[in-house]
Amino acid sequence: MLKISDLHVAYGNVRALRGIDLEVNAGEIVAILGPNGAGKSTLIKTIIGVLSSQRGAIEFEGRAIDALPTAQRIRLGIGTIPEGRQLFPDMSVRENLILGAYAQLGLLVPASLDESLDRVFSVFPRLRERARQLAGSLSGGEAQMVAVGRALMSRPKLLLGDEPSLGLAPILVRELLVTISRLRDAGITVLLADQNALSALRMADRAYVMNTGRIVASGPGAVLAGDQRLLQAYLGSGVDKA
Repeated sequence: MLKISDLHVAYGNVRALRGIDLEVNAGEIVAILGPNGAGKSTLIKTIIGVLSSQRGAIEFEGRAIDALPTAQRIRLGIGTIPEGRQLFPDMSVRENLILGAYAQLGLLVPASLDESLDRVFSVFPRLRERARQLAGSLSGGEAQMVAVGRALMSRPKLLLGDEPSLGLAPILVRELLVTISRLRDAGITVLLADQNALSALRMADRAYVMNTGRIVASGPGAVLAGDQRLLQAYLGSGVDKA
């Protein structure tokens, strides 16, 4: 579904990604792990089109998307949960969710919008109760539900998660990861960048470990979860938190 080849990205003279090769097959949960500054968020932002690459190729369902703007990538079926949620605090939960469908709908508000909202509310029933509440008044866990729900409003085939568990209490992290597993069961492929290493590895079909802009290890999640030297060398903080 997603294929990345020899991807290079830089911030000015600072090289952030150095020759990334990565694949995500339909129906998988793939984790991207690594310490702070490893390049995880840069990779997610480049896939969705927020950042441009210097060199390399990104293909989605066999189509090159390197030159496409973010909105067009969303229309093709890539959704994203951004780091830090990035909600509009003075808008209601419902309004924030509707914005997630903008790339698909433009300024039109068809009847199918209610169907999309109902899908999100079926995943997060609490959001139906909070629909008219301002997003800025939500708890951290509820705000993260809105961020995930907003991504689902575009009806993605591939869901990108950029540190979705950041700042959440351990019990909320577990609930979030269970939800992500259920989304995969519902037919959504997931590429997840996260610092909760062991939790992500136990859930993921496969994982890539990054450090200083490079992939230093990859393999089945269960195999990497059992490699103590790898965990301690590159995922120490994530292991401690898990």
